Amino acid sequence: MPAAQLAKAEVMLAAPARYHVRGMAINIVTKDYVGTNRLSGQIIGGLQQSKYAEGFGNLYLSMQRGKFGLDAQYQYRDGNSYDESSRMANHPLGNKRVNYQDETSQKSFGITHDYRLGMNYTFSKSHRLDVAYTGKWDKSCDNSYTTGSSKSGMYRGSHAYLHNVDVNYSLPFGLNVSGSYTNYRTPQQQRLDGTISANEYATETERKLTSGSEQTISKWMFTADQTHSLAHGWGLSYGVKGQFTSNKSYQTTRDKGGNLLDNATSSVDINERIWNIYAGFSKQ
Repeated sequence: MPAAQLAKAEVMLAAPARYHVRGMAINIVTKDYVGTNRLSGQIIGGLQQSKYAEGFGNLYLSMQRGKFGLDAQYQYRDGNSYDESSRMANHPLGNKRVNYQDETSQKSFGITHDYRLGMNYTFSKSHRLDVAYTGKWDKSCDNSYTTGSSKSGMYRGSHAYLHNVDVNYSLPFGLNVSGSYTNYRTPQQQRLDGTISANEYATETERKLTSGSEQTISKWMFTADQTHSLAHGWGLSYGVKGQFTSNKSYQTTRDKGGNLLDNATSSVDINERIWNIYAGFSKQ
């Protein structure tokens, strides 16, 4: 977001329990324009050229119409990158040494979309509803080739998908209720063809592998927090949080004959159910 939207940043070495964050936290507080009529935005774009070109763009829009507010943001990045590296080694083996050298070139392609849409409505003082959606779509491809003492080619293609919805409802008597849902998925494919040249210590070895993997995470979170302002600057807060997470992932690896390699194939299925309750005092 543009720096002009920032009101303050609160650095907390130990975040209070009502933030539902363990340990250190930085709380970003944006400016509140409730009751005004305004429209602002920002557009940023750029192009970076090395061996290949990479471009990016960023669009931000903020609108306030009385009690209703809206903000939207979109980021885009697209381009290729290139890298070269070489290695030379002289390894001791018994009473002799084995020379090794190779050169690797790698070309990468990537495209990323990040987007967010937030809306809020203020019914009255300390009575507000906020809804926000955040998403991400990412695609990347890597191709690398190695020549020299060993020869290999590697291809990797991956995607990343993220969807997140947040709802927050604040009531005048100090109750704050919120809910959040997150879904994340990242499928990936990889191929590796490699040959190590023969020498007096080892015969030529060829290896061709194909692997596929994917991780899928679904997470629900609900919180309810109540605060009371007491006499002489004292405060009382208490609340509850429920979190339900499903984490599933797998990886399969096959050789050049299509046979499944058991030592490189695995799967994980984790389900978590967590409840937290807290109560605390504060003094200003």
